[in-house]
Amino acid sequence: MELRDVLVELRKLNDLTQSDVAHVLDVTIQAYNRYELGQRKITLQVLDRLAAFYEIPIQTFFVWNVTNRDNPKTLSLSILASLFDLLQYQKKTLDKRLDELENTSGKISDRELLIIDDLEKKRYIAHRRLKVIEAELSRRV
Repeated sequence: MELRDVLVELRKLNDLTQSDVAHVLDVTIQAYNRYELGQRKITLQVLDRLAAFYEIPIQTFFVWNVTNRDNPKTLSLSILASLFDLLQYQKKTLDKRLDELENTSGKISDRELLIIDDLEKKRYIAHRRLKVIEAELSRRV
């Protein structure tokens, strides 16, 4: 997963629009869109602002793709710790979104049911990965 994909995933995970994130960064929607398309290089200053906004460590942007590809036993402790933080963040954010959707008053639409189902699957995957990383960290420490 490339950095541009991470930007999209984080934005969608938090149910934000490109306009929302552009506003936080104090850039135009077009400029932010180019970050997500990979047509504009993103500076460390912008990544730092995004990390602060999403309340994640900045290194999260660089380890996002590791969770799907690499065996935790082959990763360094610092990468494992970053992955652990990332997965905790993903799970917390998914839990919050699910709670919001499930606590809406009135009937839940078919679209919302699909969203809830998708979020529950993502939460389950994040939880499983979190347990694997947690076990490996415990084994090494």
